[in-house]
Amino acid sequence: MDRDVQRVGLMRQLLAAQGYDGVIVRAPANVLLFSGYLPQSGDSFCFFKQSGEVTLLVPEEEAARAASGWADDVRIFSRFVDGYLQPASEGALPHLRELLGRYDRFSKLGYEHGPLPFAAYGPDLGLPDGGSGDVLKAAGPNATWYDCSDLTEAGALWKTARELSRLRRAGEVAVTGLTAAREITAPGVPPAVIAGAALGAMAAAAAAGEEVVPFCRVAEGPEGAAIVRIRVAVDGFWAAATRVFCPSAPSAALTDQIALLEAARAAAIAAIQNGVLGSEVDAAARAVFAHAEAAAVRWTGHGVGFHADSPLARPMLSPGSIDAVRPNMAFTIAPGFLNSLLIEDSMAFTSRGVEVLTDFPTASTSA
Repeated sequence: MDRDVQRVGLMRQLLAAQGYDGVIVRAPANVLLFSGYLPQSGDSFCFFKQSGEVTLLVPEEEAARAASGWADDVRIFSRFVDGYLQPASEGALPHLRELLGRYDRFSKLGYEHGPLPFAAYGPDLGLPDGGSGDVLKAAGPNATWYDCSDLTEAGALWKTARELSRLRRAGEVAVTGLTAAREITAPGVPPAVIAGAALGAMAAAAAAGEEVVPFCRVAEGPEGAAIVRIRVAVDGFWAAATRVFCPSAPSAALTDQIALLEAARAAAIAAIQNGVLGSEVDAAARAVFAHAEAAAVRWTGHGVGFHADSPLARPMLSPGSIDAVRPNMAFTIAPGFLNSLLIEDSMAFTSRGVEVLTDFPTASTSA
């Protein structure tokens, strides 16, 4: 893959602003952030220097995938010694010593010491094995090590043109899943069957050369309504969407609840402008619920893209959030009730305004 110049430039700026000589990451979403390569597990290492040079250390089974990124140097290690499986951190140690041994106490290096970001959906997106920090410090004992979690969170907040294109594609695939779920929803159709239809449609929507990872969970809501929650990644970039599909004509009470969700969604979207705080967007949606004296969920949305449902993903659209919405950010809008009835969309804010990535009717009823 050609280097994403926007992404590399942004990460270099962030490293320079915080005085880092380099950072080394292992969480798959962070490896994708710095190298354009998405590991299948937390066994790979990505070393990003302030100069923009990228070195990957990957186990043998990841060699082909690693070539999909823009690393300047890819080093392969084995996780087996005398036929026995060992932790990736042990297999990579000789390479780490070579990379990190030259740094001294005046060198500032970053690693993932704080809470690791994750995608709540996707068993292939594993976290690194324990003891990663100890191995890095053993490989670079003279450097000064810092937790770089705030840096990776800030980097993931902004999306490049290439990343937004992948997010738009993920939104398109999510819509195919919603369409299939809506078409099959009918009285007596089990939630698992609805989810299976959505998953099959999303998998079939993959274009040549795309890696599509679809997930769908369907819960039964009030009056047998199917609450369809979709998460799908295209080449590592996630979109999220949730819809309420009624198998038969809903009661007046349920119709009013769905209308309230739609009104809160519209209010949140209307509040989004350059520089608006996440707390202000949340307050706009929450005001609709307050006027109706209804119990709403505790937040309106969160960042999306490198993660599906990470509690760390910014911007947070929640009470007290000081995250400002700026161009090239992506997030969810998900007003809902405490009984799990909700409508959710993935959106991007660009120079042209709000773009709904999962453009689909907000509710559907089979009379």
